[in-house]
Amino acid sequence: MGREFQKVMNDAEYRKLIYPETYKWDEALLFLKNKYLKQAFWIFINLYSENENNKQLVLKSVLAYDELLEMDEMMVNSFYSYCFMDPQISVIKEGKPEIDRPDILEAKLRNVKEIVRYIHVYRKQQQEVANEE
Repeated sequence: MGREFQKVMNDAEYRKLIYPETYKWDEALLFLKNKYLKQAFWIFINLYSENENNKQLVLKSVLAYDELLEMDEMMVNSFYSYCFMDPQISVIKEGKPEIDRPDILEAKLRNVKEIVRYIHVYRKQQQEVANEE
């Protein structure tokens, strides 16, 4: 088991930070400020589908970070780091997550795929602009 998995499983306070009852922008910004990017992007994934404003803010934020990081990979890594222990998706039995809401898992995965598609479209547009110059 990875260190992050163990931390989420064994540290109840940390688990509350990763899986709050309500995901909020200030939590994501605090993670970003402290350079906990994977955790911040997990919160982005959860904020994404709440409303159109959140969707636009997540996309703008992710595209800004794509200048520095491979955000398509980062979003996928964040999803897989945290999705299986998400209390909306799984219950923990004998120290292992058991998926009891595959519908929610699939919905969050669709959000990640949509974000990744936007990243790829953005990169293609940036490349086309660069080629025109």
